[in-house]
Order: sequence, then structure tokens, then C-alpha cells
Amino acid sequence: MYLGELVRLILVTLVDAAPKPLLFSGKSTPTLNQHYGVDTSLMSATEEAWIGNDKSEDAFALPPLGGEFKKEDLGPKVVIKLEKIRSVIIQHLGLPDDSVSLKDAAVCANHWILFWDEAQRFPDCTLD
Repeated sequence: MYLGELVRLILVTLVDAAPKPLLFSGKSTPTLNQHYGVDTSLMSATEEAWIGNDKSEDAFALPPLGGEFKKEDLGPKVVIKLEKIRSVIIQHLGLPDDSVSLKDAAVCANHWILFWDEAQRFPDCTLD
């Protein structure tokens, strides 16, 4: 199975979570519902948006995702990066603008980048 398909399956599971959706206000798209509709370009674009040009330490500080997520608890540099990631998600998945929150972007950034980094450690893993 391809890495993009694994990511798609995880996203669908989080969108369809019961009793309450965990991502994208429970909204889905044909891209998200299509078998092999997501490839690793989504993860690459997310990683690129997160890393960006600002390498200062405070540009990478995310709050813990287990509690309440408040934009005002984030540093301004992190907010800029999460807005870029939010745009990447909207563009790649074709989601309505109002269905992708900064928390959604933070969840995706945390998990995709970790997943991507771990997958690259295994030379036999298919990344496309």
C-alpha cells in the first residue's frame, strides 16, 4: 500500500469518527473518498509549509493537541505556518475554506511530518 493511501485512510477515519468528527468539521470530498485519491505531494507540501524559511525555535512551537486548542496560545510565527498548511489542505483535498481549522492544520502537521520522517527511514517503503 502506498504512503499517500495510508494517509487518506487515516484522514477518512478521523473525518468519519463517531460520535463527533475529529477533522474538517466532518466534511469530505471526492478526492478524499477516492481510492488512491491522495498522494505524498500533500505531505510534502505540508512539510514545506511547516519548515518554511523561518528556522527560529519559536517558529516550531506547537501546543499539546490533547487539550483545548486556542489560536491566542500560539506564537505569531506558528500561526502563519499553520495558515499555510491550512491552505495546502484546502487546495489538495478540495475542502470548503470554512471546514478546515487551525487545529486541523496542527493535527495534520504533527502527524504527517512525523509519519513522513519515519517512513523515509525505511529504504523499502514506497513513498509515491
